[in-house]
Amino acid sequence: MSGQRHAPVRPFWFCASCVLPWPCEHAKVELVADYSDEPKLLGVDMADCLTEASRDLTDLYRTAPDPVQHYGRFLGWVKQALTAHRHRDSGRVLCRPTCGAARQAPPTTVTSTGPQRRAPRR
Repeated sequence: MSGQRHAPVRPFWFCASCVLPWPCEHAKVELVADYSDEPKLLGVDMADCLTEASRDLTDLYRTAPDPVQHYGRFLGWVKQALTAHRHRDSGRVLCRPTCGAARQAPPTTVTSTGPQRRAPRR
């Protein structure tokens, strides 16, 4: 990661540092850290960014971005990132399976004594 912050270049909404679509993975880490004192505001501000990016990109390309993809890009990651950050601060890290049938399993909590299965929510 370079010394430059991973900030959006408007109206194109790519990262100023790595030139990936913003928010890139590095920007997400920076944003979660920046909003650690007021985590709910991260969702509010990312919703504002979603609105502004939709407007900018529609004006630029004369067609609206795919709403599902756009939502995932700007808001889809926020809740999980804040949950992981909160658990990391408490000494726990949540691990979720990411592929195949394992995706149906409940999340695993990793503690200093090793992995333990959490009971599914009902």
